[in-house]
Amino acid sequence: MTLRNFKHISASSLTEAAEILSKGKASAIAGGTDLLGVLKDKIHAESPELVVDLKTIPNLSYVKTGKKGLRIGALTTLTDISKNETIRENYALLAEAARSVASPEIRNMGTLGGNICQEPRCWYYRTPEDLFHCLRKGGSKCAALLGENRYHSIFGSVRVSVPACTQTCPGNIEIPAYMDHVRKGDLKAAARIILENNPIPAITGRICPHLCESKCNRSDFDEAVSIRNVEQVVGDYILDHAKEFLAPPKKQKKEGVAVVGSGPAGLSAAYYLRKAGYEVTVFEKMPKAGGMLTYGIPAHRLPKEVVERQVKAFEAMGIIFKMNTPVGGKGTTFKDLRKKFKNVFLASGAWGERSLDLDKKELLTPGIEFLSSIELGKKPVVGKTVLVIGGGNVAVDVAVTARRLGAAKVTMACLESREEMPAFEEEIAEALHEGVTFLTSFGPHRIIEKKGRISGMEFVSCTSVFDATGRFNPAFNPSVKKTLEADQIILAIGQATDLAYTKGEVDTQRGLIVIDEKPGPPIWTASMPAATSSAGPCP
Repeated sequence: MTLRNFKHISASSLTEAAEILSKGKASAIAGGTDLLGVLKDKIHAESPELVVDLKTIPNLSYVKTGKKGLRIGALTTLTDISKNETIRENYALLAEAARSVASPEIRNMGTLGGNICQEPRCWYYRTPEDLFHCLRKGGSKCAALLGENRYHSIFGSVRVSVPACTQTCPGNIEIPAYMDHVRKGDLKAAARIILENNPIPAITGRICPHLCESKCNRSDFDEAVSIRNVEQVVGDYILDHAKEFLAPPKKQKKEGVAVVGSGPAGLSAAYYLRKAGYEVTVFEKMPKAGGMLTYGIPAHRLPKEVVERQVKAFEAMGIIFKMNTPVGGKGTTFKDLRKKFKNVFLASGAWGERSLDLDKKELLTPGIEFLSSIELGKKPVVGKTVLVIGGGNVAVDVAVTARRLGAAKVTMACLESREEMPAFEEEIAEALHEGVTFLTSFGPHRIIEKKGRISGMEFVSCTSVFDATGRFNPAFNPSVKKTLEADQIILAIGQATDLAYTKGEVDTQRGLIVIDEKPGPPIWTASMPAATSSAGPCP
């Protein structure tokens, strides 16, 4: 098999080699021919255009000790390292490692630099055309790391990429690292790792979608580790020891930051800003902090006392919460905040509810309004036969809540098929357990009313939800229709942001803030994009 063409340079100094390697597609060798085998076997999709030989650099064979510790030249042989008295006496593990990785003949010729430049000898890695799913080549698993000793490189199993669970986690939490501490019973160390990326694990440990578990390597043996439940335990430990983990900053900055909204984004921003020493004031329009955590998620999924404990812990850090204070009112306009505070963080969330472009739509009940009224102490009116439009988690929450509040029959209707529904499987299972029924692959067509009161809805068949490019673009078959009776129809087809309180000072496009280059006080934002509808009106 022929090699691909490449240029070869014999470096005269480390400076020269470093400069060459920093430019373009280049690889280093230290006298060995291992790289040639890699190129011949086409292990990589792209081969280097330039090979830099380090063995031609003079004076790189030495072992020295000093104030900064041990220094070993790149061209020092493994035999010299294994036999060096200083290394054997003070760095015995290194001496043993150099002795054990190769036969005496190879140790006599092999250098430290040569081994570092050498690519892994793992069978999976060495297979061309990515036949095996290898962590070193962009996969999510390392066979050696999981105990398959047949596939060890000379370095053993080395983690060179983000583990699959962490890679899938939206918060990028170092899951294996904190799990290791949990196994050892060191919850304190586990807590500190989680807090680096997530300041509210007691909350997320109860409601997060735990995407990490879908990629857990343990599934290859039996089932995924219940990562979310472990996170909940560590999160509760943090709240139990809030004075230690959520302490006020030791150094206070003069600058103040305004945070608009106290939902998960607002709480997280407030925590990290306060931790950095800023004076943080959170403006919240509702009577209680938490945003959707408090008013959008039912208590059976997220106990309200957990949110309250989290908020109190943040208050103890010195974060100021101003409740019943909507931005846009007297003295708290957006312009007022920008004058008073050096920085403003917008985390007002997506409280705007999407509706249907149908006649009589004013007879429909908004889903978020239905859920939030419970926390506001206003028990919502619930019909005997309830129809919930939507296939996501909010729709499930609405359906289950309606059932628990006394509805005799609750049906969820959505455009998606059962397999395509955006709601999590465990949420759907809970709805089925509560007696909720489903009408899938059908979209709203006409609201049926009698004497100004809802009596049902007519649906048409939805043949596809997304077009060939993957965009939300439902297609329907108007000849296939169904009619469901209902005395109440609740909408849960997505939410949208409402930034009207900025009075046009923030440019928006399709619910997203458009960033401009105008000078002035920064405006940070965590406003959610307009949610994709799961049950739009049909032709």
